[in-house]
Amino acid sequence: MTEAASDNPLLAVRDLRFRYPGQAEPTVRGISFAVEPGEVLGILGPNGSGKSTLLSAVFDARRGHRTGVVSYRSAPVTGAVGDLVGYATQQTALYQLLTTKENLTHAARLALPGKRVRAAVDAAADEFGLGLVVNRVVGELSGGWQRLVHIAASFVHDPPLRFLDEPTNALDFETRGRLVELVRAWSGRGVASVVTSHYPEDLEEMCSRLLIIKGGEVIRSATLSRLLAGLSRQLVVDVSDERGAREVRIPLPEYAEELSGAVADAVRVDGAAKLTGLRVTAATLRGLLTEDPELAGLVDDA
Repeated sequence: MTEAASDNPLLAVRDLRFRYPGQAEPTVRGISFAVEPGEVLGILGPNGSGKSTLLSAVFDARRGHRTGVVSYRSAPVTGAVGDLVGYATQQTALYQLLTTKENLTHAARLALPGKRVRAAVDAAADEFGLGLVVNRVVGELSGGWQRLVHIAASFVHDPPLRFLDEPTNALDFETRGRLVELVRAWSGRGVASVVTSHYPEDLEEMCSRLLIIKGGEVIRSATLSRLLAGLSRQLVVDVSDERGAREVRIPLPEYAEELSGAVADAVRVDGAAKLTGLRVTAATLRGLLTEDPELAGLVDDA
């Protein structure tokens, strides 16, 4: 189990394994984790690492052979949990000939008593900023709008636990920022989210804790701050010579912190340049800067 697990997490997954029909080896290989109320857990990994399969396998939503234990509020999950969980899949699941409001209404009717449907639809349309498209046919909307409607429909019943599989796909910069704000707001009122992505920058903005998976296995698991603390800042040297312009990246030791604050980001030195043990010869030093660690470094090193 991960380091953040308490005695009574909202969701606990232990030794989960999943194998597709006819497949010799499992796609998910003994993954364990827990999610606390209000926590945003990120699952990071390259395409094909098993992120989507992991999410759907948690609640046995795929055909195949699953083993392991899944518990919700300490009770084993053995049946339907639709009112407790929302799952925004990677593929949008909408009726293309219906309007946004009709799609939201259909989703709400599947999870809520009839008397709560209208209020839930209005609340979801407002929360996700769908006013401009609420009466438009979904098939006429852009991919980004459809993604947002899909996520809104997935959570129209306001579940306390939400799974988002690659949620920023097809979103423009502004809409992506809106989604990040929503996930943070949900966390603030105790709603837990599990978010997958192969874009490290998405998870850096949303999540407090991360699982990094590769080949269906967890290769790293820790809080975001601890993972980033394990990466070095880098000195980025931008030079040009007869081979053209290029960058050289060097892990920046702690003693170079003073250097990073003293050197301008755009420095030009012809010939040779020596700077605290760094020597650039027969080249033009075009620029010198430092970069803080990013999650991409963890994936690249995996």
